[in-house]
Formats: sequence, C-alpha cells, structure tokens
Amino acid sequence: MIKKLILALFCGIIGTLFVAQNDPWVHQQIGNAFKTIYARAFHCTVTGNVEGVDFVHPHITLSNFSLSSSDGKGNWAWTAQQYHTGFSWPFFLLHRTIDMWVSAKNLTVTTDMYDGTPSITPHIKALMSVPDLPIKIILKSTQIKNVSLSIIGEDTQARLCWDSNSQRTPSALTSRFYLKQGTITHQQQTIAHSLRGTLSTEVKTDPKNSESVIAINGQIDLPQLGEYPTCFITGTWHNDRGRFNVQSIDKALRINPLILTQKDSTLQFNTSASFPVAYFINLLTKSSTSPIQGSCVVHAQGSLDPEGQCEGYVACEDLTNPWFTDRSVITCSFKKQQSNLHGSVNLRTGTRSSWHGLFDWNGIKESGSCQLYNNISHPIPYSSRWFIQPHDATIDVSYHKPTNRFDLLYHTQATNSLTNATFDASGTIHTHKQNTIEGNGSFGSYRYEVTSTPAPPYLQHLTLYDAKGESLVTVVYDEQKNNHTTHIAMPLIRTINTKIFDHEMHGEGTVKITSHIKENKLYAQIGLKDATIRLPQTYNFINGFDASIEADISTKRITLRNIQCTLHSGSVYSPCATIWLDAQGALQFAHVPLLIDHCLFTIKQDLFTMISGYLLFAQQPHEKGCLSGHIMFDRAQLKENLFSQQEQKKLFHAASSLQEIPQIPLTCNISIETKDPIRVDTRFLQADAEVNLHVCDAVTKPRVSGTITISSGSINFPYKPLQISKGEITFVEDQLFNPAVELVAKNRIKNHNITLNVAGSVQNHAILLDATPPLTDQQIVSLLLTGAHEESLTAVIPALLMQNVSNFIFSSHKSDFFDSYIKPFMKQISVKLKPEFNDQTGRGGLRGALEITVNERWRALIEKNFSLTEDTRFELEYMLSDDVTFRVIRDERRDVGGEVEMKWKF
Repeated sequence: MIKKLILALFCGIIGTLFVAQNDPWVHQQIGNAFKTIYARAFHCTVTGNVEGVDFVHPHITLSNFSLSSSDGKGNWAWTAQQYHTGFSWPFFLLHRTIDMWVSAKNLTVTTDMYDGTPSITPHIKALMSVPDLPIKIILKSTQIKNVSLSIIGEDTQARLCWDSNSQRTPSALTSRFYLKQGTITHQQQTIAHSLRGTLSTEVKTDPKNSESVIAINGQIDLPQLGEYPTCFITGTWHNDRGRFNVQSIDKALRINPLILTQKDSTLQFNTSASFPVAYFINLLTKSSTSPIQGSCVVHAQGSLDPEGQCEGYVACEDLTNPWFTDRSVITCSFKKQQSNLHGSVNLRTGTRSSWHGLFDWNGIKESGSCQLYNNISHPIPYSSRWFIQPHDATIDVSYHKPTNRFDLLYHTQATNSLTNATFDASGTIHTHKQNTIEGNGSFGSYRYEVTSTPAPPYLQHLTLYDAKGESLVTVVYDEQKNNHTTHIAMPLIRTINTKIFDHEMHGEGTVKITSHIKENKLYAQIGLKDATIRLPQTYNFINGFDASIEADISTKRITLRNIQCTLHSGSVYSPCATIWLDAQGALQFAHVPLLIDHCLFTIKQDLFTMISGYLLFAQQPHEKGCLSGHIMFDRAQLKENLFSQQEQKKLFHAASSLQEIPQIPLTCNISIETKDPIRVDTRFLQADAEVNLHVCDAVTKPRVSGTITISSGSINFPYKPLQISKGEITFVEDQLFNPAVELVAKNRIKNHNITLNVAGSVQNHAILLDATPPLTDQQIVSLLLTGAHEESLTAVIPALLMQNVSNFIFSSHKSDFFDSYIKPFMKQISVKLKPEFNDQTGRGGLRGALEITVNERWRALIEKNFSLTEDTRFELEYMLSDDVTFRVIRDERRDVGGEVEMKWKF
C-alpha cells in the first residue's frame, strides 16, 4: 500500500511538474528568480522573457535576454536573441554541484570605455569566476553563435564578430573562438579591418597544476600599409609569459618578437619592430599616400603599468620625399619613469645637415616639449654661398594634449661665405582643435602668414609680404573647385635670383599658377600676368608664358604640354616636354623640343640677331644631357671686329653661359647658318658675312667647325678704305680661338693700286702688301695711314707701322662717341696730322703737316716748322682728272706760286 502511495505521489509530482512547466505563471516566477540570481551574482540589471522551462531535463529558455551595467562605472550591455542554460540532475544529486551549460545565439555586446579599459571588463571577469551562491556552480560547456562586440570610446571604436564554444574536461577547460570579422576605427578613420582567425584557450582545473595556455593564429588588414595591407598574427601565452609575432605579406611591417611577461601584478614587455614611415604618417594625416617614405625600427622594453618604467630606441632611416633628394635619418632614445618621458633625438639629412636635441613629456600635465639645434654647418639649398653655421638654427616644439595645441618656434641665421653678410629668419607655427595649422614669421625684411591642414589639401592659405606690407606671394585654396591659385610677384623672383643664384634679373608682373592634386598626380597651369621679363644679356623681353603641367608624385615623372613663350620679338613653342626624376630627385630622362620663331637674340652690345630654328634638349639615364638642333640667323648685325680673337672668345663664352644649365653636364650638337648675311659694322670693318658653323661637345668647351665667308665689305684704314674682294674665316676642331684666315682687299689710293693679302691664322698670320706703281711696304703703310708716301716716316719706325696694320685687322674696335655721333657729320672732310722727322729744306727743326681732304678732288696741306715761327707752308690741290692736277702753293718764304702736274703713259 505504501509503495502504491509513493508511486502515486511520484507520478503526481511528475505530472504536476509537467503541467507546471508549461504554465505562464510558473514561467514568470522562475524567470524572476533566475533574473534575481543573475542580478545579485553579477551586479547588473537583467531583463528577458522565459520561453520555456523543462524540469525533467532541467533547463530554461529565454528570449531577448539582456544584462546591462548598474554600478555607474561605465555603460555596457549584452543581449541574446535566444539564451539556453541548464544542468544535469544526476550530476547535481551525486556532487551537490550544478554543472551548468550555456547556449546562446545572436549575442550583441556593447560597451564604452571606463578608466582606459572597456566598461564590461569586470563583468567578463565575474562571469569567468565562481559566483558566491549557496549551491556551487561550475561551467560545463558553452556554445555561442554570431557574437557581435562593439567597443565605443571617445575617439576609438572597435567591432568584433565571432563564434565560440567551450568544453570542460576532468583536467581542463578548453575554449575556442572563431573570429569572423573585426574593425577598428579612430577619429572616423579605419585603421584595421577584416580581422579573422582562431583564438584558443586551455585552463587546467587541477588545483595543483594551474597551467593556462592561450594561442592565436589570425590575420588583419591595415589599410595605411598601402598595396599589401594584410598582416599575419601568431603567438602563444603560457602561464605568465607570452610571445607574439605580427608580419605583413611583404614583410614591410614586422613585430618580431613581442614578449610579454607577468611579474607580480605588472605586465612586462620586450619588443623589436619595424614598419614603413609612410604607415605612421598615413595614420596621423588620415591619408593613404604619404609623401614621406622610409623605414622605422623600434626596440623597447619595460612595464605596461602606467606608473612603471620603460626605455627604448627608435630609428627612422632612408627618409625621402618628392621635394628633397637627400636621404634623412632620425634616431631617438627615450626613457619613461612613472608619468615622465624624456630622451634625445638626432636628425641627419645626407652629409650636409645634422640636428640634435632633447625632449621631455609630463604625463600628469599631458604636455611636452623638444628643443633642436644644428650641430654642423648647413648649406642653403640651391645656393653655394649661403650657410647656416653650427648652433645658428634653433627649433622649439611644445604640445599640450588637453587643448590639442601644438606650438613650434624657430630662429635661424644664414651667413654669406664671401661677404659675411647675414640673413635672419624666425617664426611660429601652432595648431587648433579645428585640426588646422597656422603660422607666421619673417625672413630678412619679409614676413608671411600661412594656414594649412595635416591632411589633403594641406595648404589652405599663404601670403608673403615685403617690408612695405605689399603682397609678394598669395596662395589660396578654392574648396568648390578643389584647386590652389598662386600669384608670385616679380620683385620676389628678382630678389631670389640676385641673392641666392647671383643672377641679375629685370622685369615686372606676376606669375599665376593654378594647381590641384588628383589620384597622386599634380596638375597645374602656369602663366604670366601683365609681365615683362628681360632676358639676361639680351635686349629681348618675355611678355607672355603659358604651359600645362602634369606631375606624377609617386614616379616623379613630369609632362609639360603646349609651352608657349611669347617674346617682345619672336616666340618659343614646345608641344610636349617630358622630364623624369629618380628617387633622389636628380634628372634621369628628359625630352624637351623647342621651336624658335624670329626671336631677337643679343650678346651684350656686340651681336644683334633675329633667329629661328629648333632645339632639342635630351637626357638619357646615366648620360650627359645634349642640346641639339639647327639655328638660322634671319638677320644679324655685329658691332665688333669679326677677325678679333678677343671678340671671338667673348662671343663664344657669352653664348655658352646662356646655354649652360647648372648642375647638369651639358653637351651640344648645333648647326648655325645665316639666311641673310650678317652685317659687320665697326669703324674699321664694314662687311657682309655668311655663317655656316657646327658646334658640338661640351657647352663650356665647344668644338666648332665651319666657315664665315665675307661676301663684300671694306677695311677702313685711317686715310682710305680697302675694298674686300675675298674673305674667309675657317674654324677647325680643337682650335676654337685660332681659326684660319684668308683676306684680300684692294683699292686705288693716290694713283696707286693697293692690294692687302692676309693668310694664316688669327695667332700666326702673314700680311702681304702690294702696290702698282710699286711702293715699299713702309710706303704702302704710310699711304694707308696718312695718305702720303713721299716722306721718310717709315725710316724711323717701320716695325711700328706694320704692327699697326696687324692691330687694325685683328684687334677689337668698338665704336666710340666720336665715331657714332660726330663723324657722320664730317664724312665730307678728312683731317690728318703727319709728323716728319727729316728736313729736306736745310732749315732744321721739327716739322709737321696737317692735311685736310674735302673729297677725292680737293685737298689742302699745311706744313709747319715748330722751331721757326715764320716757316709755314700752305698748299691747295685740285685733281682735274687722274692724270691732271692743279696746285696753289704758298711756301715757307711767303712766295705764292702754282703748279700743273700732268701724267702720260707710254
């Protein structure tokens, strides 16, 4: 009977439980009790709906089960769309312990940051520990699918997605996490994404063996790395020590190893890492294309405790950018003690620049500073005479994190190595919370104001003023058009040419540049506005210029299209020019064609010419640049002696200096010829010359071959000119300033047919004189110089007279004021002074004659004995024809008479 009662009671209980587990009131009571236990055990707020209860196989099913923070230490919450938990009756009855299993689906976790860590961290630790309940509870297994964790900080957000499962064995609790996706953003910039892989943990449950092992094997993409963003992460943690490695596909980023050690309550680290500098710059500037390239190496060790100590070394090597060709190196050693960080920094650019400084950081005030100075002499770029002496340049940098303010103060003094003149520059740069950079300063008598951003388009506004406050340079960014407009005043360009490049430049106007950057390419349009620029050593002016520029910043390839240079007289055009630079910024390849149309070209005051033709500047890798082409002299005038060696050197040196490109070894291969003869116009030589020359080899030391042919002209001796019947200057290679000369000139002077022959070279020549009727060389020279051959002038200084003939032909003869302005009005009258060193009258003394020639028929002669005042002779001559001459004479005795001279040929 008792057995039947017990069986009936058991069946009644089972039936009651079976009916009760489906009763809504029971669900509500059990749910309230379950949520109360969770809230007390984990100090949180619990909500959820009970969907089912099973007392036979004890478990509970909840929907929209949510736990959220309630302690005021940050905000966190996690919600499971479905949450199942239960235990085993047999295990509970045998061990008086609940072996809980948990299964959840579509778990969403959100948390903010509190005191530097996620607010949910204490709750996770509480879940992993044993709760303080009357009945012991152990976690037997878990299975969670589609977990989504969102960590939301003030500037940083992270989102992780994974599946996980855990299983307890008699000796250990093993867990495995399958990472499906992960993303980290900072200030709305994605710094990591596509996190995937596995994370496994194994914790020994034996009290005598508390061993724990964590292993990770995954990968993540870092977009700021550029072309190869994927990095592999591997590592293990064993008890109190772990070793981890991070490496990108191309090994540009490597953290190998990262060693973590747990000592007491602090975590120690020791790491070596290397990564591209561009990665770090891209993180700071929120850009994907850093202009600065190089690699960074880090060695550090110490404690991760905020109050702990650490020290290390950072080296940034092979730093380059598109604007500076020298490779730079930055090294830094640091040491952290509690909240203070201090150290030293060194900056070296090639072999020409070196900086040293100290820095410190106060963690409590969250502010720091750095002071730098140059410790070697530093040359000014593109100037060979200006230097910054050691310790003459200083830079002070400070940063205050609470206000996000960055301040930079600099001062430098440059010294001219020739004149010891000095040039001062100083200024300040600071940042604002609006993420803008502002600066102002001065250099010399100029001052500037600038506004920029750390990310594209970088420069927002720039203005440069002179001492009077007038604007010299303005750069303005147009946000709607996404371009920069730059105006550069000509006075600034003149000053730069004079002080830095030592070149005089004259001109007025403005250079206008419109530019923008798109897909790592710089596009610009450059032109002149109301400008007039005088070309050096010439009388021509540039009054217009226009060109389109396309520059690939990464490959350093520059293309210029439709280059149009308009001159006051003529124009220069290039349809397309290509320039390639190497990694250091040096010229590697160039192809620059130029079409020249009727341009005025002058060399000082000697040569004036209108030229046309074409030129090509070509540069091949590892070869010298070459300037080749063909030049045609449309019209030309030479104001110097064509035969003068001095003038030949002057012309060639001036031409080569105009063509020379600094720091670029330049050769040439140019043909020069004349369309119309060159007009040579000096007081000695007047001629028309035809040029056919070929210039090759180095511009500074050219090799010239070809001829200059004189088609017509005259040699203007003091008394009467000789007409050139043949003239030629022949240039041969390796004898640039000693060309071969051949010259024949003739004329009839006082009934004599005079012929002048010159043969040889400029430095070694022979002069032959011939006369019909015959005269000696001395008489011919006297006739050419004074118009008289009867006297014995050459008996005293014959060598001097012959040398005078050579000087007339081969020396420089610039036109003076008398030749240019007075002599044209006196062409009808010729006055000559003739000294005489012999006395054929027997009266003694020093005699001289003044001869006045009105034209070829009229001539007057005055002779004077400077020892006897009464001895003066006057003679007036009229040539009726070549054979009949009349003379009226007043002799020294004051007797007046006349002569008739007649010539007959037999």
